[in-house]
Amino acid sequence: MIGVPAAEEQPESLVSSLPAAAVVGAMALLFTVATFWWLNARLGALKSWEPQTYAMSLSPDYVRARLPLVLFNTGARSIVVLDMRMRFPDEPEAIWPLRWTGMSDELMPKSADDVVAPAGFAIGGRTAEQRVVSFSVPSPGFIPEVREYQVVLEAVLGQRKLWQRALRRDSRWQPFLHFTLRLGPMQYSGSYGAYSNSPLELKPEDLRAPDVAMERLALRLREERKNRA
Repeated sequence: MIGVPAAEEQPESLVSSLPAAAVVGAMALLFTVATFWWLNARLGALKSWEPQTYAMSLSPDYVRARLPLVLFNTGARSIVVLDMRMRFPDEPEAIWPLRWTGMSDELMPKSADDVVAPAGFAIGGRTAEQRVVSFSVPSPGFIPEVREYQVVLEAVLGQRKLWQRALRRDSRWQPFLHFTLRLGPMQYSGSYGAYSNSPLELKPEDLRAPDVAMERLALRLREERKNRA
């Protein structure tokens, strides 16, 4: 009969095309879900860059540092920063981390009222914010020398990725910036001074001889330790 073979072949071609259509539909759905997650639900990372300047205050009791930082959230969801610290990974364990003590709008605030006590804050998705972050530590834990220091800034975040929770269960601290802090000659006056963080151009005598005030402080600390012993 004319036309019967064609009628028999039509269902077979329709059935053979169903898997291809299903694959295309599944891929389209997967692409839509992935795009929505990337644009709206992805948890990113906290990122920053080496500061070009810094401020420090040195006294017999405390070492204080202020860093102008640009904090960037690489993800779509907001990141909540709960705590921060400034650590020296290549130095002896006797050098304690500098703890977060406040924030301000300027590197050299005009008064103490311009400095805000540390408090958790949020950075929106794909957003960059500039903040001047203050750190401090008792000076017996850190006597700055005229040289370069490798510094890592770490933060405690309100959210952590799954792999971070699995691999770093023993630590809440997440590094977000490694940079070189270049310390030049400073005075132990107790007042903040602003300095450039550009590569040091020091004379040999500057590198060989520490500041006189630093020598006096180190001598006093050694005497106090002997008295305690």
